[in-house]
Order: sequence, then C-alpha cells, then structure tokens
Amino acid sequence: MLRRMTAWYLRWLRRAFLLAGWTPADVLHALDVRSDGSGWTYTWSSADELRHIPGWVRNRLNAWIGGDGQVLTSGSQRLAAAAQEVEEQRRRRVKERERRWAQRVEAGGEDGPAARARALLVATSPSFAAALRRTGLRCRNAR
Repeated sequence: MLRRMTAWYLRWLRRAFLLAGWTPADVLHALDVRSDGSGWTYTWSSADELRHIPGWVRNRLNAWIGGDGQVLTSGSQRLAAAAQEVEEQRRRRVKERERRWAQRVEAGGEDGPAARARALLVATSPSFAAALRRTGLRCRNAR
C-alpha cells in the first residue's frame, strides 16, 4: 500500500519521526498500533479501499504526536530506556555489594581471621596479591 506513494512524499510524512530517532520499523509499527499499545479498531482488507493513502498514513502517525506537538517515544526507544535502567540498577547493586564486602573484610581488623586469611592468600598467590592491591584493601604481607 505504501508503494503507491512516492518515496519523496513518504519521507516527508515520516520526517518528524525520523528526526526524533525513530527507526523505519518503528514507523511501520506505528501504522498498526496506537501509542497506548492498543491496535486500531478497523483495518483495510485491501489498499484499493483506501481513497487517500497519505491521509491514512498521516492519521495513523498523528496518534503518536503528543498534545504539545512533539513526537512521542517509539517502542524501540522505550525498550532501550528500560534496558539502560536495568543496567544502571545492576551496576548500583554490584557497587553496593563490593562496598559491603570491603566493610566486612576491614571489620576483621589487622589481627582478625579475615586479615590472616588475606595474608595467607597473598603469600601463596601473586594474582590475589595484585587483585588486593587493585581494590585498595590493606594487608600486612601485600607487596
């Protein structure tokens, strides 16, 4: 159905969406689904039934323009933002876990069991000694 439009006119209709970072797949998705995720209540069984295809495209895409005239975020942009948020939460959890681990290790003191275990590992494993230096934890026998 979109092939009945000129490439120039189709680009002109999609221009605002592509400038907002939408992909061509996002635009095709917007022609089938409204911005709230619901499908359109009517479909066309044949492109021949449409009298004005550019008007149909404009009508479907206008559902993705907000009240302020700005293009709403596309489905892929929403997924990317959600994935970024999940990754940031994971990083925060890892940092918190490392901070708690460091506190627990330091809580043993220089003469506690954790310090003795570190000293034994440093004496037997050069790679552990290097890792210990990278973390900034103290150990009597660390070189």
